[in-house]
Amino acid sequence: MAKVRISSDIIKPFSGQGDVVAWLKKVRLMARLQQVDDVASLLPLYLEGDALALYMEMEEEDQGNIDLIEARLKQAFTDDAFSAYRKLTMVRWTGERVDVYANKVRQFVRLTGFEGAEMERLTKLAFIMGFPDVISLELRQAPNVEALTVGKFLARARVLTTTGNESQNVVVAVRPPRSVGASPTKSGPRTSVTCYRCSIKGHMAKDCRKCGTCCYQCGEFGHWARDCSGNATGDKASAPAFSLTKM
Repeated sequence: MAKVRISSDIIKPFSGQGDVVAWLKKVRLMARLQQVDDVASLLPLYLEGDALALYMEMEEEDQGNIDLIEARLKQAFTDDAFSAYRKLTMVRWTGERVDVYANKVRQFVRLTGFEGAEMERLTKLAFIMGFPDVISLELRQAPNVEALTVGKFLARARVLTTTGNESQNVVVAVRPPRSVGASPTKSGPRTSVTCYRCSIKGHMAKDCRKCGTCCYQCGEFGHWARDCSGNATGDKASAPAFSLTKM
């Protein structure tokens, strides 16, 4: 019987990368649809790289047995139970379609060796906990959550992932701009006071940066009376004399 080759647009060559189990299922499906009985002769046409090298190392009589070929490929290119479980604990929803994410979770659960009710339970737990906290919490608060199947959670997760975060209220505190020249205090900026030295509002004379501190002993700016150099010798500096002159 002549070998039948199916278009590579339908079945992509397998080199050892990706899900070998899913790929083998696709080969089986296309062979059945194309009514190909000798799948063992068809499958090697779509192997390349490491996968093809592995096939070529098989005994010639084993190369004619599709079950042995599949078993050898699965043994070489699937994770063991420990590796699959480790990947399962790290899988997270990253924005893809919920059904695609659920299938990824189920794939790792299957590789860990769980079956039946335990497989369903582990899939449900990993599926829910892989979502961001907001979505995960919504799913966990569903009524009768323990009895719900993954299929039931899929419908709810589709809604939660498509409506976005509209339920989350974000409060942004906006601080009003500070007035130019204002000096903030515990009760707010001081805008009512006016410096009698420079006539600028917003500060008092004692805080005037333009005038500085004024010594009442000598009348000079830049120091207080207690720091006046006249006190160091016990002599008080005489206050400056002011005269009134008629204009």
